Amino acid sequence: MPHPEQRQRKTPVSLPEYLRSGREHKGLTSSELARRLHTRAAYVSRVEAGKFRPSPERLYRWAAELGLSYNDAFGYAGYPSPDDLPSFPPYLRAKYDMSDAVARKICTYFDKLKAEHGFVERHTPEPADPRHDLTWSELLELDELPPELYN
Repeated sequence: MPHPEQRQRKTPVSLPEYLRSGREHKGLTSSELARRLHTRAAYVSRVEAGKFRPSPERLYRWAAELGLSYNDAFGYAGYPSPDDLPSFPPYLRAKYDMSDAVARKICTYFDKLKAEHGFVERHTPEPADPRHDLTWSELLELDELPPELYN
């Protein structure tokens, strides 16, 4: 029987396996990872069990904390990596059959909406405030609410 350190690590084939493998490789417990991610150990356990899929923002922080590739994490989660997506004009032309004049009108209108609403193009996932990353259904599933909601 091979020594535990000589065993070949299993290649993860799902997001839960990928994240659990990364955590174990770093030697972290679920509780320690949860502390570092500003979340609860129950959430980490449920993600690693495949019950929840983290938001792109949380997944980015998770991958960064474990030294994992966020592109791989996004791929396992089924999220497109922002750097892999085309900008709006090429997307329009690839998705829809339209004239240059119509594409120009749509792009001009979209530029107006971007300025009006402060949209910015993402090149990498931006970490969000960890206190606001769980959905209400996730909070209810955990049977806990963040302390700031009680004030």
